[in-house]
Amino acid sequence: MRRHIKDMINDMGIVVLYGPLEAKGMYVDDYRAIILDNNLSEEEEEMVLLHELGHAARQSGEMNLYHRTRTMQAKAEAEAEKFMVAEEVRSYIHEYGTDDFSAVSFLENNGLPTNFETFVKRMLA
Repeated sequence: MRRHIKDMINDMGIVVLYGPLEAKGMYVDDYRAIILDNNLSEEEEEMVLLHELGHAARQSGEMNLYHRTRTMQAKAEAEAEKFMVAEEVRSYIHEYGTDDFSAVSFLENNGLPTNFETFVKRMLA
């Protein structure tokens, strides 16, 4: 696992647990815990961890709203995805810089939805 992800987990006081899940992962706000499916590849694990850390960072204490309506759930999932994409972009730029950086190529090469293109371009503006 990359160091900056470990640091985020420690800084946020999150416990990471592994077990058989139907989903890839889940954040349990009451316990400040992320539970990951134990069948994820290392790459999947990092992406799911970043997504779930997005829930912890953006929605801690508000997870009751997550279950209230599908709209609130969709909004929370979108925020967690943006958090994950932003962290992946920051990590890439820290390592490789912005020369010849293409938002679409970055998203495609990392298996991320290309509908985040505008979001990534705004990050770099």
